[in-house]
Amino acid sequence: MHLEEEIDAENERQLKAVARSWLMQLWWYAQDLGANKLSELDIIVLSRIAEGPRVVSFEERKKMTESWTVGTLREDLHLTFEKIHGVIYKSLIPKGLVQIELGFQGTGRELGTKGSGKRKFIELTAFGKKMLTWADKVAGENLKENIQKLREGKKQ
Repeated sequence: MHLEEEIDAENERQLKAVARSWLMQLWWYAQDLGANKLSELDIIVLSRIAEGPRVVSFEERKKMTESWTVGTLREDLHLTFEKIHGVIYKSLIPKGLVQIELGFQGTGRELGTKGSGKRKFIELTAFGKKMLTWADKVAGENLKENIQKLREGKKQ
């Protein structure tokens, strides 16, 4: 393996780790809202991540919230990231109100593409507003605060 390929592989590994962290933060944020507020969770409730986008009914969301464990979520994330093998990844929430995208800024937006000067990024889109955060600056604990700010901005 050439040095450039090794660097690309390491970048991809780091980016996926940050995305996993973000998805876990989103999951815990949904838990914090409480099962009694599930009607609000068009914003955040995760459908089965490995299955990709689909519409999820209120009853199904409630059942998922009650039954999901961190272990299940981690297993789904692991399978998903193994499957996608690097292209832009989006966390598809029912109705698409919250999405996560990751890749490189530069000539291409695919993970593992060759070339210099590309910066890793993870992008969170919530309520139609894009919030760009560089992967090397992401602190998982900031996500909940950022989503809260976006929610407050929507109410105004």
